[in-house]
Amino acid sequence: MVSGLILIQSLQIDLSDIARLDDLVKHANMHSKKYGDNFLTFISKHYGELKLDHSKKHKEEQKDHERLPFDHQSGSQYSGITFVLMPTHKELVKPETILNTTVSFYYQETNSLFEKSKIFQPPKQA
Repeated sequence: MVSGLILIQSLQIDLSDIARLDDLVKHANMHSKKYGDNFLTFISKHYGELKLDHSKKHKEEQKDHERLPFDHQSGSQYSGITFVLMPTHKELVKPETILNTTVSFYYQETNSLFEKSKIFQPPKQA
């Protein structure tokens, strides 16, 4: 469900486009009857490489063309996304190995008045 929503948003399809699908079918049928265009030629004339030539030759159909869905050409609806990868040439610096063999922990016997149990005594060095 979410992936379908993301797909529809990435294609910039909104509810008004879905509502205008009927206009697309009517205009495609008109092209089929009037010009003998198949559906792929119709798509090319309205959304593809033949669009500019078709709009110049058939200015009387301009109102029909404005009602077609999926034709987002206004600057407010189009948002371009630019993705640039910049190569970085950073050398990895190997840190210096620091060997510190001195021990910084030592045990100091505390003075206590309590009698010490033989079980809880620190280990003795041999």
